[in-house]
Amino acid sequence: MGSLSSRFSSYSNSNENIRVLMIGLDGAGKTTILDKIKTGDFVSTTPTIGWIQRANVIHRNVHFTVWELGSQPAIRPMWRLCFDNTKALIFVVDCNDGKRLKEASEELNWLMIEDELRDVPLLVFANKSDLLEESDTSDMTCKLGLPKIKNRKVKKFNGIPD
Repeated sequence: MGSLSSRFSSYSNSNENIRVLMIGLDGAGKTTILDKIKTGDFVSTTPTIGWIQRANVIHRNVHFTVWELGSQPAIRPMWRLCFDNTKALIFVVDCNDGKRLKEASEELNWLMIEDELRDVPLLVFANKSDLLEESDTSDMTCKLGLPKIKNRKVKKFNGIPD
């Protein structure tokens, strides 16, 4: 969250909430990450019921509203309903699920061409990357197509923030 909050330091004296969307395939670990950000602890989680979970977070005097969107295939078209006023996008990838990297890449590419997200900074959260070799992480970056994203600054983050 530190790298996102530094981008929004101009909001630190404001009462404005910064809207952040957290998106990724089902099972990528979005709920675990959101709970860690909210409570500071790891808690046992269950899959998101419905299609939205929201949390208000204050980090370094910056107020964030993080919207975790459900990601079962039938729900993904509804993501578009949440794009308005988004200031940051976190795309969570389960690095340990190599069979679904192509699917994750397709969803990420779809998000990158959406008009409402054109100027929104992107953080790719490489969840469970501690289980991989360094070469696997580089391979994952290529398989997701991150080097091809030219229309925005992309941050890669490995691991849960302290």
